[in-house]
Amino acid sequence: MRPSNFTGASQTAKPTNRSAIRCDDSADAQGTPASDHGCDDDSLEARNLRYWTRRSESYSAQNANELRSWRAGVWTRELEGEIGAGLPASARVLDVGCGPGLFSVLLARRGYRVWGIDATPAMLRQAESNTRGIEPAVTLVQMNAQRLDFADDSFDVVVTRNLTWNLPHPAKAYREWCRVLKPGGVLVNFDANWYGYLYESPEHAARVREAVGSRGIDGSVLWTDVTTMEQIAQEVPLSGIERPQWDIAILDDLGMSVRVDVTVGQRVWTDDERAHFAATPLFKVVARKPLR
Repeated sequence: MRPSNFTGASQTAKPTNRSAIRCDDSADAQGTPASDHGCDDDSLEARNLRYWTRRSESYSAQNANELRSWRAGVWTRELEGEIGAGLPASARVLDVGCGPGLFSVLLARRGYRVWGIDATPAMLRQAESNTRGIEPAVTLVQMNAQRLDFADDSFDVVVTRNLTWNLPHPAKAYREWCRVLKPGGVLVNFDANWYGYLYESPEHAARVREAVGSRGIDGSVLWTDVTTMEQIAQEVPLSGIERPQWDIAILDDLGMSVRVDVTVGQRVWTDDERAHFAATPLFKVVARKPLR
């Protein structure tokens, strides 16, 4: 069993004192660039890239549904509640792992100057389509979330959703995200212990799948290829680590002031999603960089 010692709805930690995947540009018979498939590389990052390339259209459709639904307002309030106070409308925001651009769209609509980065070209093409015509325009760049091509102190806000768990080097990513934040800037990260049940007993994992099945819910209904995601989850480090305790510790070591909300899923998820993801409740990590 993984350790479990986090029981509160929120927790505050006081600050302490103290790349993109490259392949050739040739295309396959369907016209998809080889760089979108990750070439013949069987590394974790390449397989991740292939999965999210296949997933880009359905994920974009899922985001479009969110933008047309009640959730657009809920997500906007969640973001504005953390970044809006005292922040000028012209503030610079970095959307890390922007995918098809959900957060980029919501924040650009509020007048922020948004940069969206993602390692997957197919996701960026979806984001380009989804953000077209929005003013101010969203800047989209292919970039590795763990190796940012931005100068120190470049952004007022960094936002990300459902990305950290999927990274091979999440601590390095956190260091980069904090590095590019301006003093006084804020990082807002929505994530979960995705597929953490794989690290429990086989009986527990079976109970999780049975509970989902009893509600008539499966990965195809909720857009996800569960088999592939479980395979990836068994290779990335965070699915087997209790969170958000880990996030608090990393950010505390980076000198950030940290606050966590583990009730956010109650506000942004539907009843079906809460049932489907009961074993991995969504949390929100908010970390502020101290003023110099």
